[in-house]
Amino acid sequence: MGGYRCRRRFRRGARRSRSNGWFVSVRRIRLTQKEVTYDMLRRGNFLRDAANVKGQTMTTCSTAWPLSSHYTTRPLRSTLVASTALFAVYLMFETSEPRSTNLPIFTVSVVYAFVLMLLLSKQHKNKITPQVISVDGNVLIIPRVFSKSHHIYLHEIKSVEKSKPCAKNLFVLIGRYNKSTIFIDRLGFSTAKDFENFAALVAQLASKNQTDEYLQRIASITARNNLKSQFAIIIISLTWLALYALVCTTGIDKISDSAITKGALTKDTLKLDELYRLASSFFLHLNPIHLGLNVMTFSIISRNIELMLGRVRMVNILFLSAVTGSLLSWAFSSYSLVIGASGGILGLLGAYFVICVRYPRSFPGSVSTSGRAISLVLILQLCSDLTIPGVDIFSHIGGLVFGITYAYLISRFRTLVSFDSVSPIEFRVSATASCLYLGGLIYFLALYITAL
Repeated sequence: MGGYRCRRRFRRGARRSRSNGWFVSVRRIRLTQKEVTYDMLRRGNFLRDAANVKGQTMTTCSTAWPLSSHYTTRPLRSTLVASTALFAVYLMFETSEPRSTNLPIFTVSVVYAFVLMLLLSKQHKNKITPQVISVDGNVLIIPRVFSKSHHIYLHEIKSVEKSKPCAKNLFVLIGRYNKSTIFIDRLGFSTAKDFENFAALVAQLASKNQTDEYLQRIASITARNNLKSQFAIIIISLTWLALYALVCTTGIDKISDSAITKGALTKDTLKLDELYRLASSFFLHLNPIHLGLNVMTFSIISRNIELMLGRVRMVNILFLSAVTGSLLSWAFSSYSLVIGASGGILGLLGAYFVICVRYPRSFPGSVSTSGRAISLVLILQLCSDLTIPGVDIFSHIGGLVFGITYAYLISRFRTLVSFDSVSPIEFRVSATASCLYLGGLIYFLALYITAL
C-alpha cells in the first residue's frame, strides 16, 4: 500500500468476489491525502489501483443552473390532460352502456379528485421552491416533479447525447449504466446559454471516465441514428395501416369477418394451399387498439435493434420470430383463428433484452436501456397474456424464445465490431423471408377481393 493508511467507509458492507478477492461495496475509499473513486473499486483489486493514483488529484467542480417554469408545468399539464381524458372516456362508457366496466363511478371520481389535488399541491410547492440542476463534486443532481431528485455519480454516465442543432426541440439524453436514460429538454432551462453550458460540462466530466475507443463508438452510433433512414420500419408500419383500412368494417372498430376467415392462422395452415396464412395473419389486426399498440411498440424497438444489429438482422428476427410463434400456436393453441404480429414484435423485444444485458456499456442511452426495465415489460406482457381473454400466449412465447436465441447466438459468436456486418446467409434469409411474406400478402388480397 506504499505506507498509506486506509480508512474505509462502508455503505453496504463488504462481500467476497469470486475471482478478484475482496470487493468492497462502498461509495468511496479515502486514503491519506488521496481519493480513490468507486470506478476503480469496481474491478475488485483496489489496493493496486490506489497505488497507481499516487501523485494524482481528482478534478471536481460545483455549479448550478436555474430552471424555468416549463420544467415543472409541462409534466403537470400532461398528467392533467391524460387523467382528464381517461376520466372522460370512463364517463362516456358508463353513460352509453351502464355497468359496462367493473369500476364504481364513486371510486373513479375519488381517484380523479385525488390526482387533481396532488397536481395542485405539486404546482404550489414548485412555485415556492425554485428548481435547479446542479453538479456538486462528482454528483449530478437533477430534480424531478413527482419523486425525489436524481443523484447521478459521474462514473455512472455512459453517454451524453445532444439533439441535432437543426432540430425543432433541443434536448440532451444522459445514458447510465444499467439504468434508465434521462431526458432533459432545452425549454426546462431559463436561457439557451445555460442549456449549452450544462450539456458541454456534463459531457466533459463524463468523458474523463471513458476511453477514446468507447467515445468513438458512441459518436458513430449517434451519427448513424441521425443519418440512417428507417424505410423498412416505415414500409412495414404503413402496410399494417393500409391493410387494416382496406379490410375494416364501416365503423372501423374491427376488421371484416371475411378477412379473418381467409387470412387468419388456422389448424390447416401447414397444408400446401394454406401456407399463405403465415404471412397474412402477420399483417392482419383485429381492432384499432390492437393495431396501434403493435405499430407503436414495433416502431420503438425495431429502431433500436436496427442500430444495434443492422437492418438485415432486424428483418430476420421480425419475420422468423413471427413464423416460430405461428408454428407454436398451430401446435398448442386452443384458438381456431389467430391474427396479429405480436409474435414477431416479442421476438424483437427478446433480442433487445439480450443485447442490453450482455452489452450494457457498449451502446449509448438513446439506443439501449436497463435490463430491469425490459424485464418489467416482459413480466407485464406475460401477465396480460394470462389474464386478458382472447390472447394467444403460445405465439408470443414462440416469438420471444426465437428472438432471445437469435440475439444470444450473435452476441456469442460475433464481436461488437462485426455487429453491423452480416453474413451472406443472413442476407439471403432476409431477402427470402421478405419475398415470401410479400407473396403471401398479395395472395391473401387476391382471395379477399375476389370474395367481395
